[in-house]
Amino acid sequence: MPWPRRKAAAISTIRRWFGCWKRLPDLPFRMHRGFSRPGPKIFPDRLHYPAGAATLYSISCLSCWSPLMNLRVLLLSILFFLSNASHAAEDLTTHFTDQQLMDILKQDGYSAVSPFKEGVILVKINGRSLLLFNNEDGDLQAYYSLSGAKLDYRDMNTWNREHRLSRAYLDDEMDPVLEADLLANAGLSRRHVTEFFSVFRQSADAFRKFVIAADHS
Repeated sequence: MPWPRRKAAAISTIRRWFGCWKRLPDLPFRMHRGFSRPGPKIFPDRLHYPAGAATLYSISCLSCWSPLMNLRVLLLSILFFLSNASHAAEDLTTHFTDQQLMDILKQDGYSAVSPFKEGVILVKINGRSLLLFNNEDGDLQAYYSLSGAKLDYRDMNTWNREHRLSRAYLDDEMDPVLEADLLANAGLSRRHVTEFFSVFRQSADAFRKFVIAADHS
């Protein structure tokens, strides 16, 4: 079979193997030494065949360059995915103990962490007290309340309308309260707890500023 036909057949085979249907015809060809056989030089508009040229043309396509390399990359990707999935599954739980939650918060940088009562953890940050309720079903609830401010339901509606990831209301003593929940249905990890409490801490800071600004007393 003439060389041009063999080249075309080889490209067609590589297309079928690797699915490079659109970009393969436009790829440049790279010349390597070490193969004594006349071969074509590829130009944009024509083919030229130098006599006696010692050339070997290979396709400069990383995805089509080495089937063995592609197989190795694929296997490594699968192993990495399975490793991460199994590791994540091992870290998930449906319930943390109070002591585990306190340890998680302390390791995340909260120094003033103490048990308030069974199922409730007290965290003091810059003179403010935040509570973390550890419910029997594994769900976590963060709680922050202020006293001495006079607000009405319209103020609470304004907060709830303009802010996400928390809810505000007035308790029985008409004190503004901010709460947020972290459900344990799909499992909890240490990262879930730290991120949840970090977001709530930021919400509590913003809520305090909101209450001070909206105070009608």
